[in-house]
Amino acid sequence: IEQSPHSNAAFRLCDKVERFQQPNRSCICTADAGSSQGVNGLIAKRSEVIKELEQTLADGQEDEKLQRLARIQLLLQDVPGAVKSCEQLIAMSPQVPAYRLALARTYLATGDRTKAAAAYQEALKTELPTETRGSVLLTTAECFEQIGQRKKAASIYLQLADPQGSLSF
Repeated sequence: IEQSPHSNAAFRLCDKVERFQQPNRSCICTADAGSSQGVNGLIAKRSEVIKELEQTLADGQEDEKLQRLARIQLLLQDVPGAVKSCEQLIAMSPQVPAYRLALARTYLATGDRTKAAAAYQEALKTELPTETRGSVLLTTAECFEQIGQRKKAASIYLQLADPQGSLSF
């Protein structure tokens, strides 16, 4: 598959922004990689950046590229775009828990606890790894508690205290 220079530039940009966002990866401190001022410039030009990234996905939206686009859209505060990208991932592979969790985390990051709780509930219907299931349950309960749905939250907290019991909403 031949990639255009335009496509490569967009994904180098993704890598730069992701490295800035993830401190455990190499930090941005060289002239080649940019600086925090460079990332602030990206945020200022977010519509241009997002448009360029979307164009790179025009020829077949591969899962990894779409996941990266969703992360960058959220970083650049394009919430509707991030939600759309997550929903596209879910439509492509509905049983992949990571995509539903990404959607839930997107809603959570924007403060929409109602939509986050609903997305976490959908993720709980998939085959979540055991080590992830507990934290997803806890976050779902916290969302319900914060939006005033204390009975639903209490039901989940009780299940977390007694993992053998049933979970009903």
